[in-house]
Amino acid sequence: MDVTEEQKNTSSAEAFQLLLNRLSPDPETAGKEYERLRTGLMNYFHLKGLARSVDLADQTLDRVASLLLTKDVSDLAGFCFGVARLICMEQYRAESRQRNANERFAQNVHSHDDDHRYELMRRCLEGLAAAEQELLKAYYRNSLPRDRLSMREKLAQQAGITIDGLRLRIHRLRRKLENCLNEMSSQ
Repeated sequence: MDVTEEQKNTSSAEAFQLLLNRLSPDPETAGKEYERLRTGLMNYFHLKGLARSVDLADQTLDRVASLLLTKDVSDLAGFCFGVARLICMEQYRAESRQRNANERFAQNVHSHDDDHRYELMRRCLEGLAAAEQELLKAYYRNSLPRDRLSMREKLAQQAGITIDGLRLRIHRLRRKLENCLNEMSSQ
């Protein structure tokens, strides 16, 4: 059975209201408790070294709200931080996969005869649309590691997508380049 967008929104609203009711029967107190919990989650993700702490805190609370529809939870704050721990591990794995992909890509570019590979890379880049070329250049522009994330967040904003959407787009462009390099190398 397919779930319509309206049903998703209804269940999300219902789940969110359930979360607020679990925090406090008084709407004003529930709102304050929600913000206190959200701030605690943001601090947790920040301390764990994850840059998107606001998004991850919201994601945690969304998951908790959905889980409350089917689970009976006695310690709501503890449950929230347990879900946050799982989301933290998911993020570490995702970042690790991204880092490994970046390293493999860099190794492919620098292997064999560098001048020949450079020429192949230049030709493969020229095969991309101008906007795709500019996006790749901006994404990999040399900057200090501490500035890299904020620069990429700005880049995602300019493109009108999320940071995850940007990473996915870059991943696909890298794949195009790798395929092109592999094809040209085998000729």
